[in-house]
Amino acid sequence: MTTSRRKFLGLAAAGIGLGLANISAPAFAGGERTQASVGVQLYTLRDLMQKSVGETLQRVAETAYSNVELAGYYDHSPTELRRILDAKGLSAPATHIPLDVLDKDFESALAGAQVLGCNYLVLPYLYEHQRRSIDDYKRLADKMNRWGEACQKAGGCMRRALTN
Repeated sequence: MTTSRRKFLGLAAAGIGLGLANISAPAFAGGERTQASVGVQLYTLRDLMQKSVGETLQRVAETAYSNVELAGYYDHSPTELRRILDAKGLSAPATHIPLDVLDKDFESALAGAQVLGCNYLVLPYLYEHQRRSIDDYKRLADKMNRWGEACQKAGGCMRRALTN
């Protein structure tokens, strides 16, 4: 990688600071208090992930993170990515899945998230053409309710994220 150690450590320090800020606030899921843990959203390291997933995740693990929120699979299958995460001692409780991917093949997105051990599928962004009217949002809510029901039946992702 061509990134400097100083730049990486700066990004990591910023992430740790944000993660520690979240530890002081109660974490709730489904009405139960849960233990907060420090993690980093890999979208913040997307340029490094594009260069080398393994090396970036190694550096993340060395910085004392235990969790990552995935923001793409960077040309790796969920199985390959899970092997890399396991080898680095990291877990991925959440992954970003764009709306067009969910629309095209929700079942595959859910299956991949389950392989990765994710508890949450995150819809990270709506493009302008996906949010032009209140009807767009109503259609999205209907889709997300259906996807949430499918997740509950599968015993996997999106269960809490979409029903709470």
